[in-house]
Amino acid sequence: MASGVISISTNQHSDWILTGGYDSQVRLWQVGRQTQVMLNISRNVHKTPVSAVKFIKNDQMAASCSVDGQLVLWDMIESKEKKALTVLTSIQIPVQQLKKIEKDMGVISLEYNQVSNELILLGTDRKLKFFSVAS
Repeated sequence: MASGVISISTNQHSDWILTGGYDSQVRLWQVGRQTQVMLNISRNVHKTPVSAVKFIKNDQMAASCSVDGQLVLWDMIESKEKKALTVLTSIQIPVQQLKKIEKDMGVISLEYNQVSNELILLGTDRKLKFFSVAS
């Protein structure tokens, strides 16, 4: 099993860092001049590697997505999961007459538009998906 960080995001003041990794975990780090404190906030919510993380809504929330197509919104005030959605699902692709293979249609990148309050996700299918982040 591969290990390591795939994605990273800092908050507005750069004193908190959010990471997502090959181990399917989302971690929140508090960074000081001489200290680093790690809080594991994901509690096995993602089942596949976390491909992107992002602080959103003035750092009160965060979003993480994984290669299996799951998008999770996090409450950063309480450091817990707020909502989990499957935004891209597996599809069946016909190959060589009757044989079929399953291809994961995962999320590989995400961005947050502060003006429109939307998450923009890029899938492995090369399509963008937009999600409103309600208050």
